Order: sequence, then C-alpha cells, then structure tokens
Amino acid sequence: MRPARTRPAHRAAAALVCLLASLAAVTGRPLPASADGAGDGRLSLDVVRDFTTFVPSQQPAQDATSSLRAGIRAGAGGARDVRLTVETRGLQGAVKLSARGKCAPAEGRKAAFTCAYDKLDAGLTRVRGLRIENAPGARDGARGTIRYRVTAAGGAEASAVTTVRVGGARLRIRGEDPDHDSVGGVRPGGRAAFSPVIANIGRLPAYGVGLSVSSQHLSLRLVEKYRNCRYDASTGRSAYCWFGGRLRPHTAYRLSAPLRFTASRTMTSAVIVTSPWRSGQYSPWENDPAGKDRYTRRGTGERLTLEALPGSVGTDGYQRLLRTQIRTRQTVDLEAYSTVENGRLVVGVRNNGPGTLSSDAGRFRFTPPPGTSVLGPSEEDLEELLWECEPTKGGARSYDCVASGGTGLPAGAGFAQTFELCRTGTVRGSGRVRAAGRPEFVRDRRSGNDTARVPPPESLRDCPSGTGESATGGSGTPATAVALAAGGAGCLAVIGVLAVRRRARR
Repeated sequence: MRPARTRPAHRAAAALVCLLASLAAVTGRPLPASADGAGDGRLSLDVVRDFTTFVPSQQPAQDATSSLRAGIRAGAGGARDVRLTVETRGLQGAVKLSARGKCAPAEGRKAAFTCAYDKLDAGLTRVRGLRIENAPGARDGARGTIRYRVTAAGGAEASAVTTVRVGGARLRIRGEDPDHDSVGGVRPGGRAAFSPVIANIGRLPAYGVGLSVSSQHLSLRLVEKYRNCRYDASTGRSAYCWFGGRLRPHTAYRLSAPLRFTASRTMTSAVIVTSPWRSGQYSPWENDPAGKDRYTRRGTGERLTLEALPGSVGTDGYQRLLRTQIRTRQTVDLEAYSTVENGRLVVGVRNNGPGTLSSDAGRFRFTPPPGTSVLGPSEEDLEELLWECEPTKGGARSYDCVASGGTGLPAGAGFAQTFELCRTGTVRGSGRVRAAGRPEFVRDRRSGNDTARVPPPESLRDCPSGTGESATGGSGTPATAVALAAGGAGCLAVIGVLAVRRRARR
C-alpha cells in the first residue's frame, strides 16, 4: 500500500516464489529472544513470522528462487563478531534453502547455515545471502519451520522461529459500500473516516494479513492511533497495519474501527490508496530503494482488528488495490482568462481560492475565433511536455485542456496553454475560453467569471494549404494524425490526441 509513487499493491507475479518478507516488526509483537539479548536490547532479530511460496508448476522454472530476508538489529554502538545460525531441519518436503555471500553451509552440521559479520552498525542490517525455493514435489499446504539464533561479542544473543508455507491465500479489498468508492461532505480542516473490507477469495487460509494505507495528497494526513499500525513519521501520509490470526478462505472481514484522516482547511479532494498483502508477499518498506524502513512511529491507542462478515464471499467488487476519493465541502473560484504573448494566444484558468484544486480536477475549453484555426504544438512544447489539450470529441472546433499541473492548483495559482492561430478566412469576432471543474471534485459557487472572450491576435498568417476549419497539427498537419511516442520501458505512445503530461504555470 499506493501509493505518491504509485506502485502495484502486489508485485507482478513474474517470480515463481512470491517471497518479499514481512518483517517481524509488522506483527506488532516482539520476536522471542534469549535472556541475554532481551535484557540489554543490544541485539534482536527481524524475520518473517509466516512465509509463503508458490508451487513450482505455477511459475517459470527460472524464477524458482528468491531471497529469504532476515535482519539483525543492533543497539547503540553496534555489535562485533556477529554470527547468525539458521537451522532448516524442519523444512523437509516443503522448501529448501541455499546460501551465498556472507552466508554458507554450517561446518559439520546438516540442514544448517551460518552468516558471519565482523562488525554491524547500530540499527537494522539485512541478511542478503539466503535463498529459498520449493522442495521437489512440494504441494499447496506443505509447511515447515526455520529456526534462527544470533550471537555477538559480549554475550548478546536472540532467537526466532519462522513458519514456512507452500501456496497462499488470495487477498482482495473493496470499500465499505461496494457501490461507492468515495467519501464526501468532510468539513474543511476536519476528519474523514474510511473503513475498507478485506476478503480472502482463495482456497487456502491466510495466516495474518497486512494493510497498506497511503494518502496521495499532502493535504490529507493519517491520524496516528492504532497500536498494531506503524506510521511514516516523515510525511504523515502513509502507514501499514498488521492483523494476526487466520483468515478463512472465501470470507470477508471488516475493520473493527475506521481509518481516520485529517484534511487541511484548503483541501477540496484527495485520494487514499489501500491494499492488503499476506505475510511473505508484499511489504510497504520494499518501496524504499535504500532498504530503509520509514515506518518508525507506532500507534499508541487500541488495537485495530478484523471482524468476519457472515456468508461466503465471491470476487465481485473486490480488487487488488482500492482508490478512494475523499471530498470536502471546501470551494474554489475558477476564473477563465486569455492574453497574447509574442503573437501567440495564451488561454487558461486561475484558481482564486480559497480551496486548492486537486490534481487533474480542473478543465477548460478553448474555442478559437471564427475564421481561425489552431496550429499544433511546437516541437519545443512537445519535447518539454507542455501540451495539455486535445480536440473536443464530436468534431467541434474546440480544445479541452487539463488545468492542474499534476500536483493541483492552490489559491492564486493558474494554468495556461499557448496556442498558435492561423487565418482560414475572414476573422469574425472573438473566441471563448470556459473554465470548468470535474463536478464530482470541484465546488465553484461563482460562475460569473468562468467564461472569458478570446480576441484574435492582431497579426495572423494564413493557414497552410489544406488546413481549412479543422484542428491542425504543426505546419498544417492534421492534429488527429499527430503521434507522440515516449521511448523506454513502460512509456506510452499517444496517437490521435494532442495531450501529454500536465504542467502548471504559476
């Protein structure tokens, strides 16, 4: 749980083994430690309570292994001569481990590995050298145990146990009301409550489930409350919660209490992204390329729990990732305007406040003066991703533009688009620009300034031959033939529109 860099709630199942480990800190329960380690807190283990793998036949053979991520946490001053012993005798018939790097098979012992470190700094050190894969012939439901013991100079030590399971539950999520994916009527500066429903739609139980929660806007922050949730102290916009216990197949669960958010006084709307994951699958801290856990603040209130709903659940209405719109009663005043700069027409919309226009919520429609036509965006605009408009559907001689800049428009900010006009015949009168907002997101109580006249520039050149009254691309090329391609993996080829990414001019 996406997510501002939006990341899928479940990593694409391209790997045979879906093994991204949920650290023991997720559970909200301390790992078992020996008496020596528990007293001074100098050494502890972060490992997964339950680990889930897939049967080999379900994924390509080349993706048959993945990392078993354990961690050693040292106290202030770090630790010296650290030795981690991993015993795998309890894994027969389920999964098997291999080692590399700082980890190797234990000398003189079967089904055991050791990882040695001369010195560890204070904080968490990930153990990267352990690899896990299914044992030959492993089937769904097979299980085993891994036992860990870590020691260091001075007598510090700790131990832990992980249960390994083959196969896994299929977790999905929906809103409390399956017919609505929004929460409205929130008072500016007030609190919003949201309570998703988590379901196990698979045929195997889930042994614990995590819930990732993220606000996609700075103006909507999580209320830190529940003791089994950890919050991102740096932004206040994301958290994850861990629910222990067994989630039955084909069963839905609701939260015992809602998740709560505080809206800023200027917020008009924002998006919350929530997604569930099972132990050993996806973990929110995997988003951090540095491998650091940003979720350092634990709630101090009551424990959030899951309550089973009656009946068997299907798949309708459930999804891997849930996006929920939070709307307040705050208003904005959108004002349309136009001007001429360097012989080119600039039209746009200004937000006079008091609210902040959320990302992509604002729109404006530009209709050129009669007798003129629009030349397409310049190569510079295309290269700089400044072009935000596309011809209005239905063949009308207008352009619809997004007025946001990607991050929204606060009070006093505006967004404008530059158009170059050419003459197709006798120029008669003015054009028009009309500001509008997506009605589900924008509350504009003042409509008198939503429309502005657009006089033609004093100097206009004739349109290239064949342009006529149609919307055109640069040098007279029809706009509907403009194709914009962005190279590189994951980029989008945009054909038939003059729309690319948003950028605000303020």
